[in-house]
Amino acid sequence: MKDVFLIFEGGGARCIAHIGALRALERKGVNIKGVAGTSAGAMIAALVAAGYRSDDLFSTEGEMAGTSPLLRSIGLRTARDLFRRRDLAALTLLARPLLTAGRWAAVIAITLIVGGFMGAGYWARVCLPCGIAAAVIEILLLLLLAYRLLSGLASLDRLRDKLDQALRLRLGMLNAPGQPVTFRDLRRRGLPLRIVATNVDRGTLRLFSDKTTPDMAVADAVTASMAVPMLFKPRRIDGQRHVDGALVSNLPAWTFDEERALFPDAATIAFEIADPRSVGEAGGNGASSLMAGIARSALFGATVLERRGTQHLQGFPLQTTVGLLDFDMSRARVVRAIRNAQAFTDAEIDFRLIDLPRHYRQACKDIHDGVHTLLAHSPRVGDCPIPAAQRIIRVNIAFQEAGNVGSLRIRYGYGMDGYPDNDLVLPIAGSQAGDVYVSQMARVFAVQADDGTDRWLDGDENRHRRQLRWPEMKWVFAIPISAYDAGRAPLESRPAVLHIDSNVPVPYFDLDLTEDEWNWYGHRFGDVIELVDHALRQLPYDRAPGVSRTAIPDREITLDGVVPAERPTARGKLVLAAADSYAAASERRLAADIKATLDRRAASIERIQGDEASKRWLRRR
Repeated sequence: MKDVFLIFEGGGARCIAHIGALRALERKGVNIKGVAGTSAGAMIAALVAAGYRSDDLFSTEGEMAGTSPLLRSIGLRTARDLFRRRDLAALTLLARPLLTAGRWAAVIAITLIVGGFMGAGYWARVCLPCGIAAAVIEILLLLLLAYRLLSGLASLDRLRDKLDQALRLRLGMLNAPGQPVTFRDLRRRGLPLRIVATNVDRGTLRLFSDKTTPDMAVADAVTASMAVPMLFKPRRIDGQRHVDGALVSNLPAWTFDEERALFPDAATIAFEIADPRSVGEAGGNGASSLMAGIARSALFGATVLERRGTQHLQGFPLQTTVGLLDFDMSRARVVRAIRNAQAFTDAEIDFRLIDLPRHYRQACKDIHDGVHTLLAHSPRVGDCPIPAAQRIIRVNIAFQEAGNVGSLRIRYGYGMDGYPDNDLVLPIAGSQAGDVYVSQMARVFAVQADDGTDRWLDGDENRHRRQLRWPEMKWVFAIPISAYDAGRAPLESRPAVLHIDSNVPVPYFDLDLTEDEWNWYGHRFGDVIELVDHALRQLPYDRAPGVSRTAIPDREITLDGVVPAERPTARGKLVLAAADSYAAASERRLAADIKATLDRRAASIERIQGDEASKRWLRRR
């Protein structure tokens, strides 16, 4: 598998799921080019950058299952030992009693004050002063709680020291006491690391890396990113207070933008922590439900923005029932959480990074072979001045990416390797692909008009894209691929345009087709991609593999159910019948292959050992 950049989202103790996802990725043999993380994800990222593997972080097999070799190596037994006892007590004991006492004081104060105003005589003289006293107590408790929360309930000092010890142990720096591992050290001995925190004094995002803060202690940056407001004390760096990076960027996929430009073929894999309540499940109607929803939206809603503009980004939302502060979970629960995440990630990596591209590329290859065979049997091909070995036919699919409504990106294809227009972004306005995409009508056009203007990409704004166009391309056959009923589906529901292009001029194909027949010819090959798209996305589809469509614009199809009734020559009839034969054979073969892929994926998901809520969530995926 190709090079990848890894991104770890924050999520407190729920980040235990990252270890299972990392294990699945390791077993695929990927080459990690860099890691980034926020909050608890920053700690996982730092350990991975130093060279720790998933088995070093937690064991899931044998007598030591559910324990951490890493923690044992630095003198700790469980994750709870990363915090001082009084800090754990503050997190688990102090906050709840203060909140409970505050609520009771409020209830008593309101009751007594109301009773004082409504009562008479003795009760009025007793209730009103007592109510005022209770209100004063309530205010004092709230002030105490506010002070404790604003200053942070617990310290991350012990975690900081133990993390630095673990990094020095892995990098062989134990003989240098007092010299913490810096980002420069990690870059020299391990991998590039990016950590995000929030500078509350300046009100800005702070990015820690070997480029921006080479001499910064990694452990300081990690604990700054983990300092959840009110739970943990802010970390002072360069005299300024820093807190949880999730406030500004909980999924910092953007931190490797420059590296992705230098390694355009590298994928970006983002491990996210999914909230089961945010996946198709309605919350309550109360104020507490509203506030919880606002908090989740503030922390995780920006993920959509952080994904945009990141090429080759694959997000893996990891489902877990572990709580934010469940650092004292049982060994069995640790093992289950890791194995569930591993099984899910393993199945999704196979499907999204291996099987899905393979099926699309195979469909493009089948179309390529069909068009190439038609050319080889053309009576006029012998007159073509281009030598047979240099006659090129390319096939690709331009998809509308999630979140984008004004462009298409060439994603999968056959015969596209080594060409500068592979992976090119095409605007919907100002390109023939966009016109086909909107009109849902197939179109064949010469790349250059008689006056020399470029028909493929028009306008001055596309001049740089035109320089990336394959210079020998003579024509393009653009075919719309619709996921739903063409003409009635909204624009964003139409996923793709199929492109067929060549350096062999159209006359040498000797197709002899009418305009309507050209349209049918294109849609018949487009059916292959549409069937693949529906099958992979498990959408309802009303046509069996190998069965042609029954109509083209304004005409019924006859002759074995595939050829238009009005046709000028026998050559056109032969071409359409051959095209249908190639498409039908490809569809039947692809449908069987895709069914095997989906069955494999379903079996992998069913093996997940999580609770019923997790299984329901995974089935929805």
